Amino acid sequence: MKKLLTLMVSASMLLSVAAVSLAAEDCNVKGKVYAEYMGFGKDSFKLNDKSQWGTDDKDKSQDILLGGKVVLMEKFVVSGDGHLGSLLKKDTEGKTTLFKAGGGYRVYEDEQIQLDLLGSYLQMSEKIGKDGKDLAKIDAFMIGADVAYLIDENMSVEGSVGYSPLQKVSVGGTEVKDKAPHVLTYNAKFNYYFTDNFGVSAGYNATQFTGGEGVNKVDHNLNGFTLGATCKF
Repeated sequence: MKKLLTLMVSASMLLSVAAVSLAAEDCNVKGKVYAEYMGFGKDSFKLNDKSQWGTDDKDKSQDILLGGKVVLMEKFVVSGDGHLGSLLKKDTEGKTTLFKAGGGYRVYEDEQIQLDLLGSYLQMSEKIGKDGKDLAKIDAFMIGADVAYLIDENMSVEGSVGYSPLQKVSVGGTEVKDKAPHVLTYNAKFNYYFTDNFGVSAGYNATQFTGGEGVNKVDHNLNGFTLGATCKF
């Protein structure tokens, strides 16, 4: 399973590298970067084995999201994003970090609709234990889709969904092999551009995984409403 996961992630990243190399000759590149604040949601992590880890964390979400997407030659897509909410938390326990990177292909585009199919690698970790020195960690290969609908030259709505068919989960260094949790991510947002390049956005973002058995049963939800700024190029 681990070798297959590594192979699929490597293939996805190689596709991205090949696309970048090809686009360097054609110089047909467009994309965007964004920064968002996420709040007014839930950041909860539950582990059945509370006696060992002392973990039943439940807080209001408070997160910083940074990310971007590049489209090369109007077809090849490279994307990445990160949740840096751990920088906003003072407590050691319960700090969450999440990073995702990958690539894909734009399967459809017209004057209003854009549809991308993506494969990506996701890593998510949560500090657990009474002293916060241990980690609950998940490494996953994600498949998903991004869709955008252009309302007019200033406004658009977009959304994405991702699911992990393959993943490796460990709690305190011990791998969870029985009914390992699958990761589900989804988001939606509205964009308004003041100029051709700069705009603001508001939306909703969620990441969750639930699975495992017995003391290794894990339930993690991170979600909230987002408000941010976007730069297109």
